[in-house]
Amino acid sequence: MTKKLERPYLQLGRPRKYSKEEAKKKYALKEKQRVENFTDEEKELRKFTRREYTKKNKEKISANRKLRLLDPEKRKKIKEAQKEPRKEQKKKILL
Repeated sequence: MTKKLERPYLQLGRPRKYSKEEAKKKYALKEKQRVENFTDEEKELRKFTRREYTKKNKEKISANRKLRLLDPEKRKKIKEAQKEPRKEQKKKILL
C-alpha cells in the first residue's frame, strides 16, 4: 500500500496510504453510506439548512446586482455585452 520514496529526507509527514483517486473514491463511498443512514429528522434538518443557505445567497446576489445597476458605467458595459451576441445572431440568420 505505502510506497518507498527515492529521497525520504525530502518527505514531509507520513506517506499516503492510498493514492488520491483511491482516497476520493473511499471518501465518496463513506459519505454516501453516512447519508443513507440519516434519520428523518436529520434529513429534514439538512433540507432546511440548504434552503436557508440558498435564501441568503439569493439575497446577496440580488443586493450586489442592484449595486451594479446603480452605477451608470457598469450598466453601459452590461448593455453592450448583451448587444454583441444579438448582433452575431442576426448575422448568422442573414447568412
